[in-house]
Amino acid sequence: MLTEALLHQGAKLQLRGLLEMVDFERRIIPTFGLRDLVLEEDMRDQLKMVVRTGKTHKLVTSQWGFGGPENVASETGISLLICGPPGAGKTAIAKALAYELGQPIKASK
Repeated sequence: MLTEALLHQGAKLQLRGLLEMVDFERRIIPTFGLRDLVLEEDMRDQLKMVVRTGKTHKLVTSQWGFGGPENVASETGISLLICGPPGAGKTAIAKALAYELGQPIKASK
């Protein structure tokens, strides 16, 4: 019998397959989303807006064909500058956003 738990498990496995890209020098595969973070409501709303923008960009450039003949725009990804003191949760936010968007993180220092 197909259950909601099995659907969630299958979706996670499918997402994990998309995230295991090998063309990054140093990639981070996220394992948790925004709902797993303790955030102020204003910050959570701002991060949800980033996720909506990222998902909309992917839809418009790839499925609707507005990315040009080679869909170059759909491969640009999202750049986000997150700043704060050590231990503030910058990496956790980046991982959660990447998880929500179904993308690996290209790490840089």
